[in-house]
Amino acid sequence: MVPVHCRVLDPAAQPGAFVAAWVRRLRAVSEPTLAATPIVAARSGDGPRPDAADLEQFITDFRDGSGDRRAVDRPLLCAMLGVPAGPPPELDACRADVLAWWALHHSSARGLLPIDWAARGRLFPGLEDEAIEVWTEAEMSGLHALCWIGLASCDERVLARAFACAEWLVDEVQPDNGTQRPWAVHPFIVMACDPARVPGARGATGLYAETLVHNALVGRGTPDVFSAALLWDAASWLETFTLIDRGRPPAETRHVSPRDAAS
Repeated sequence: MVPVHCRVLDPAAQPGAFVAAWVRRLRAVSEPTLAATPIVAARSGDGPRPDAADLEQFITDFRDGSGDRRAVDRPLLCAMLGVPAGPPPELDACRADVLAWWALHHSSARGLLPIDWAARGRLFPGLEDEAIEVWTEAEMSGLHALCWIGLASCDERVLARAFACAEWLVDEVQPDNGTQRPWAVHPFIVMACDPARVPGARGATGLYAETLVHNALVGRGTPDVFSAALLWDAASWLETFTLIDRGRPPAETRHVSPRDAAS
C-alpha cells in the first residue's frame, strides 16, 4: 500500500524525492488536526510565536482524542515546541521509553537508558514479560525518541542502534500490535529508500511505515491530536535527517538543540 504520489518513484534511485513525498504526505495528514495548535504555528513562522505561558498551558492541558495523557507527553511536546521540559520525574521509576524521551532534555536520563548499544534486536528486553501491546508500544516510542537522540548528538552509534531495532521490528512484530499509534514512522521510510538494502527488504519497511499511518486513520479518516503530533514529528525528523545527510546545517530544527537544564 504505497502512497499514490510515491508510486512513480523508485525509492532507491530517488531517495530524496521519495522522502520529500512522504514528508508532504505526513504533513497533509496531520496538519488539519493540528492547525489550531502551537505545533503548527511553531513551524510556520506566520504571526507571532506563542509566548511561553501559552505553550506551557498547551503542554499541561494536552490530551488525546480519548481524553488520555501519557508519561511521554511532556518531554515529547517540549521537544517538538523547542521549550525546556523542566525538572524530570523520578528517572529510576520511568518506563524505558519515557526515559528515552527525557534523555532529549537531560543527559542524566540518557545515562540510565537500559539499551545494549551493540545488540541488534529489541531496545528494551526487560519489558518482554509485559503484555505485547505494552512492550510493543514501548519499543516503538523508544525507537521514535532514539532517532532524535541520534540526530541531536550526531551519534552514529545511536542511529545505527535505532535502525537495528527497526529491522528487528519489521522481522518480528506486526505494526498493529501496539495501540494504533503511529510511533516511529520515520526510520522505516528511510530504510525503504536505502539502496544498500535489497528490494524485498525495502518494500517490507515501506509497507511497515504505510501500515502504521493507515492504522492511525482507521475508523476516523483523520488522526486524533496525539497521533497527528507523532506524524508531524516524524516529518520533522525526516526533514532534519535529509539536511544532515546532505551535509547541510539543520534549519529551524528544535530537537537538534538538546536542553540539559538542571542535569
